[in-house]
Amino acid sequence: MTRLQKYRVVKLLDYRLFIFDLDNTIYDENNYLRKAYNYIAEMIFKNNSSLSVKQMSSFLISEFENYGRFNLYQKLLDKYDIGNFPLKEFLYCLRNVPIDCNSIPIDRKVHELITILINHKKMVSVLTNGNPDQQKNKINSIDFPYKNEIKIYYASSKGSEFEKPSPYFIDKIKYDLCVEKNEILFIGDSKVDSDTAKNSCIDFMNINQIEQL
Repeated sequence: MTRLQKYRVVKLLDYRLFIFDLDNTIYDENNYLRKAYNYIAEMIFKNNSSLSVKQMSSFLISEFENYGRFNLYQKLLDKYDIGNFPLKEFLYCLRNVPIDCNSIPIDRKVHELITILINHKKMVSVLTNGNPDQQKNKINSIDFPYKNEIKIYYASSKGSEFEKPSPYFIDKIKYDLCVEKNEILFIGDSKVDSDTAKNSCIDFMNINQIEQL
């Protein structure tokens, strides 16, 4: 570690509480979704063995990577005769895909940062939007250090109006952990995350800046 890197780490450790976003901050969400879309294809195959798991899985992954998740079920329905596989079942599979515990890796630098923070007795939390069942499944499958020592907050658990970029859960975490706003650093990857920090009057660091540490 260079002298400049050491200085940056020391300055970072001025904060007492570090709140991380989950998807595409702690880990690459695509690693979860690829497994989920393959699982969905397998479940459809059980009802219609004339369809190809590989083709359906590749289609879902390709559509997601190129156009995002919006209307993905309808696109699948238009492409394949998936029979009696309703949207409700599609969403259930997406949120509850069976994945081995701690089987999805995280970025090495993120792993190192969390380890440094915990070793320096800093508080670490995660704040994530998204269906709570799905986010809990992701947490279970992601291999990040000191998981049992990190408090997870599911912003969507109280309704969409409480999701990021609302300051509601930042204020709740602040209250729960008895810290001041100037002692908190929020680490994320998106404008929603930076807006959350702005709305909450706390400092923000984009996860891409971790390479500078």
